[in-house]
Amino acid sequence: MVYGSMLGPGDRPDGDDGARWDQAGVDWKAVLAHDEVAIHVDEGGRSSLHRRDVLVVATEDLNDERLVANLRDIGVDDDQHRKEAERANGAGLGFGTLRLGNRLGVVDATVFLRSLDGRRPLRVGPDHLLWPMQARGMFPASPPVPAPSGAAARRARQRVVDNCGDAEVRVAVLDTGVVAGATGHDPLLARCVVASEDDSLWDASAGALRHWVGAHGTFAAGVLAAASEGVARIDMRDLCHALPGGPPLVADTALATVLAEVLARGARVVNLSLGGPTALDLGTLALSLVVSRASGRAGRRGKGPSTSDAVVVAAAGNEGTTQAMFPAALKGVVAVAALDAGGSPTPWTNRGPWVDCAALGDGVVGPHVRGMGAPHGGAPAQAFDGWARWSGTSFAAPHVAGRIAAALAAGAGSARVAAATVLASGQPLPVASGLGVRVR
Repeated sequence: MVYGSMLGPGDRPDGDDGARWDQAGVDWKAVLAHDEVAIHVDEGGRSSLHRRDVLVVATEDLNDERLVANLRDIGVDDDQHRKEAERANGAGLGFGTLRLGNRLGVVDATVFLRSLDGRRPLRVGPDHLLWPMQARGMFPASPPVPAPSGAAARRARQRVVDNCGDAEVRVAVLDTGVVAGATGHDPLLARCVVASEDDSLWDASAGALRHWVGAHGTFAAGVLAAASEGVARIDMRDLCHALPGGPPLVADTALATVLAEVLARGARVVNLSLGGPTALDLGTLALSLVVSRASGRAGRRGKGPSTSDAVVVAAAGNEGTTQAMFPAALKGVVAVAALDAGGSPTPWTNRGPWVDCAALGDGVVGPHVRGMGAPHGGAPAQAFDGWARWSGTSFAAPHVAGRIAAALAAGAGSARVAAATVLASGQPLPVASGLGVRVR
């Protein structure tokens, strides 16, 4: 492995990884030029992004003698450590952050601190950066196209509204928010979305998307609402500008903070159609600490019970790889791959032992904008009349999240029991496929 390898603002990742940036329409020069963005390139040429000089530390480890003894060597002074330890203990999120000096890169610091002698490795890591729609390389498998059957889709979704009962399950979708006006042409969204931040990639005055991945959250919420049979009560959050003054990236710590907020508000199911690779497969530490509480794993080290009864569902990604993608690969998260309409794996879905299940993710029809899309790959923008056909694990994940919500409404005793029930009822897929079970 090459630890701490970075590219400058004028450089570009090599090989297939660079091609993924280009295919996704990412302005990589703008991304890498931001003061907060650093890139790590593993020996195989696989890149990942993290916040420059920011180290995430589990709250319980902030005062570990091994960390304290080495703070100055990694560029942290006593005053900064004291203030961050106080803030982290007060925040109750389970993690804090330390700003490193220029002595050691974050990935190098992580490897060094995790290798120190002791009863267990210190829980430290980079503050990885993810794309809020999907990670770089995890963009939807193809851009959306106008759905020719919008009227039929609306009628079908109205029937769901007419037939659903009074049960309600709180769900959160952390994505791009909802396009203003989308609930006007989708009766199911109008019923299910109870709190929403507007999709900032939609320019209402121009009646057009600013980027072709706009309406991603609207579409995902529409899939989830249908799969839940109308019982989901969705809290939508827009993550598109989580990195101030920069590209639409969301930090692990920022996403973990929003996740903790929606869990505190009572969300029983959370959908994350986002993610990506991490440096040296270190994972997303802040998210893992919050997820462990939600999934009932926080008490393993004798520090009290979980903070909520909730299940987190995440998209596995669209790169056709077995490399672990986060947060889908975190323990306690339901990782979802994609199938086509015939139940076969799509050629672009990620897979592997970290994937729990697969659902329809190819050619899905759902709510979109009424207006213009955005250019993609040299193709001109297309006009949409409120509905689109779209492909990606982004839209397989909310189907599974919706089925879990439906199981909760049907009487499952807890979110974890509901998730286990949905997975247990799935059709087993060949072990060699790395896709777990098929969820209908």
